[in-house]
Amino acid sequence: MWNWNNYDEPSPQPPRRPAEANTPSKHNTEIIRREKMGQVAIIGQSIQIKGELTGNEDLTIDGTVEGNIQLKDNSLTIGPNGNIKADINA
Repeated sequence: MWNWNNYDEPSPQPPRRPAEANTPSKHNTEIIRREKMGQVAIIGQSIQIKGELTGNEDLTIDGTVEGNIQLKDNSLTIGPNGNIKADINA
C-alpha cells in the first residue's frame, strides 16, 4: 500500500563514517598539530644521516639515522619507515 503522507520525506540514513584507513590516528593528529605550530622537525623517508644530530625542538624521523641523537627536553618520534642505530637522549 502506498502512503502519500511519507512520499516527500526522505528515509533516514545512518551517518557515514570515513574509511578506517583515512581516519588519522591520535599520533598523526598530534604531529600535524605540532607541524602547523612549527614545533616539529621531520627527517623524511629518503634522508640518511650518519654522525651527530642535535636540536632544541621535537623531531620525527622517517628516514635513517646512525650515530648520536641529542634532543634535550624534546620528543623523538620514529615513523613507520624510520631506521635508527643511535645513542638517543630525548
